[in-house]
Amino acid sequence: MKTGFALSLWLSASLTMLACGCASPGAVTSDAQTPSVPQGRLPEGVRPLRYALELTIIPEQERFSGVAEISLELDAPTDGFWLHGQNLRVSQLYIDTGAARVPGTWEQRTDDGLVRLTFPETIPAGKATLKVAYEAEFNQELRGLYRVEVGENAYAFTQFEATSARSAFPSFDEPRFKTTFDVALTVPKTAVAAANTPAARSVGLPGELRRVQYLTTPPLPTYLLAWAVGPFDVVEAEPLPANEVREQTIPFRGLAVRGQGQKLQYALEHTAAFVAALEAYFGIPYPYRKLDIVAVPDFAAGAMENVG
Repeated sequence: MKTGFALSLWLSASLTMLACGCASPGAVTSDAQTPSVPQGRLPEGVRPLRYALELTIIPEQERFSGVAEISLELDAPTDGFWLHGQNLRVSQLYIDTGAARVPGTWEQRTDDGLVRLTFPETIPAGKATLKVAYEAEFNQELRGLYRVEVGENAYAFTQFEATSARSAFPSFDEPRFKTTFDVALTVPKTAVAAANTPAARSVGLPGELRRVQYLTTPPLPTYLLAWAVGPFDVVEAEPLPANEVREQTIPFRGLAVRGQGQKLQYALEHTAAFVAALEAYFGIPYPYRKLDIVAVPDFAAGAMENVG
């Protein structure tokens, strides 16, 4: 079994990945003339402030669904703007300005997920909320939100670095945009569902499902989000003890596919020492509320350090 991504050594939260691009970003303007497709970064003038994501992830199925609410700030009035979304089948789209709810049109312009949103009236400058309901197939290339079958069991994992979050939810999928995320996952009642932050609550739903709401994340780029859903072996480890750099203990555990939990023992025994050594070297305490390590059976990146 290939070992997978260790959900979080916090150093990657401070890395800045430069999106490829050489076109100079333009201002947000009215679509009196059709805007050209950006060749690098998204144009300036619209930025995300917060995401609220609700996804239904049932690994036994071929598709997942979601609703994304993105709080935005617009620098100037506009009747359209760019963001990312790859192979998403959108069923509802509108922007709420506080004074009006304006339906929009979703048009994917490029194969790599560049999307143009247009509206039948001008959206004023200021804050607004974009809401998009959609569904998509699980990715087949071990990136984005993808599914893996191990024996009779199915699992869902994410790998969003560098630009694959856009295939799981509509987003401004560039590392320069760092916002908080409020995530809720609807999953099979018997499944374990791990995310970047601890679960705040879990509520049973009809159809042998449950909805897990997670604590708000710190400001993150989209590529550091991570989810894992399935019938995992969960091996609880001793919390990471407080030390000279960090005052609080950190909940710590390992997740492996069913029947493979015993193979986590080495990692669980040595992680605390690694974290303490890094904290001492940099003089920076581990900043997140918990630490999960997840052994992923199929993972093209080899390993990935996501928040939490």
